[in-house]
Amino acid sequence: MVESELNKGEIVTKGTAEITKEDHEHVKKELGFKDKCTHIAIAGRSGTGKSSLINAFRGLKGDEDSAAPTDEIECTSSIDRYPDPQCPWIVWYDIPGGGTTEVPDAGYFEKQGLYVMDCIIVLWADRFTELDLEILKGARKWNITALIVRSKSELTLLNMATRGGKLHDKDLYDRNIPQARESYIAKSRKSIEDNLAKAQLESRFTAEDFFLVSAPNIQQLMIKSNNIPEAKEIEKEAREIEKEAKEIEKEAKEIEKEAKEIEKEAKEIEKEAKEIEKEAKEIEKEAKEIEKEENEIEKEAKEIEKEAKEIEKEAASSLGYGEAQVKIWWEKLQAAYERARKKIQTTPDFIDEEKLITRIFGSISETRYKK
Repeated sequence: MVESELNKGEIVTKGTAEITKEDHEHVKKELGFKDKCTHIAIAGRSGTGKSSLINAFRGLKGDEDSAAPTDEIECTSSIDRYPDPQCPWIVWYDIPGGGTTEVPDAGYFEKQGLYVMDCIIVLWADRFTELDLEILKGARKWNITALIVRSKSELTLLNMATRGGKLHDKDLYDRNIPQARESYIAKSRKSIEDNLAKAQLESRFTAEDFFLVSAPNIQQLMIKSNNIPEAKEIEKEAREIEKEAKEIEKEAKEIEKEAKEIEKEAKEIEKEAKEIEKEAKEIEKEAKEIEKEENEIEKEAKEIEKEAKEIEKEAASSLGYGEAQVKIWWEKLQAAYERARKKIQTTPDFIDEEKLITRIFGSISETRYKK
């Protein structure tokens, strides 16, 4: 009968000022909301024909398995969800009628979760009530599209056209129906305009938002449209477009996935480049340190070379001074030795003494001279 029976009773008991984003998500989940679908609620007072109108829009008769149950009295005690068999992107919601002991008027809009809907049909029959106005005020506050629909128009017109006669008197009906129709439309629109003005809603809703309908007439139109080849072709095209849209969405997700992979790779490359740059800076730093050390070594080498030259210079100066001294000393030694030899030349105890002295001191002297 319905796709799934939702929780009975109130969806949320908070006032509008307290409704949060979390409340929205909770109610949507409870009501089985789906992405890319239009969710339409039919709400109003009890007994206005909400279930019959949902069946009519869905092109179903009341005795079909998937039709909403209908009765003379209010039979909807919970919010029922009905996917449209011809338009899968539309979901209908049959809202329990207000003004009963089980569903009072107070807080009806919030308690029935109407603030999450994409569109609300405010359905009325004999008279426009305060509950209908409260629903329209809620729609205005939550910026929801609302349509004002008067149902059971065929019955009202029949009563007006045959008043004072038999209901099945076709001649009487045909004679009076044009005037009855004109009067019915004028009175209905004036009733709506007066009530909207009273509630200061006339600027929000216009004549384009008013509708006078008959559920059986809508049902016939929907059934005929579903059997027209053109309608089936349009539906087929719509399904093809929906299929293509899903394929495009799938491709878009793949592209997005690839883009993320490329972005990830780019970040890795950037990271590696930064590491390489860091290493290059370290190598450059080490090279500068090595260059600095080489410069220090070169500087030290020059210092050592300078010191060596100083030492060499000092050595050269010392060598010259020493040679002169040895030469003088040697000349003095030779003179002293000559004097001594003259004195002891007749002494037999001397054998090689002179030779040794000459050898030693003469060698030293000759070596120093040669250098």
